[in-house]
Amino acid sequence: MNTKKKEVPQMKVEELDELDRSVLFLSEAAAYLECDPRTLSKALKKGIVSHFTIGRRTYIPVAAFRELLEGANRGDA
Repeated sequence: MNTKKKEVPQMKVEELDELDRSVLFLSEAAAYLECDPRTLSKALKKGIVSHFTIGRRTYIPVAAFRELLEGANRGDA
């Protein structure tokens, strides 16, 4: 069994605007927040940020992720 985790590079806020797609993978959002994807998954289940799942993949709309970050900067989160 291979237990080596796939490394996801950390993203900067400016890079959100430069993405050529409108969604983030769960692993990308977790890397940005510097948390484990399972921790973010638990937060998503609580309804903290909009997301959708197709099969086993969880996607977070960039706009919803940005709202989460802006709310945290305002002290809402």
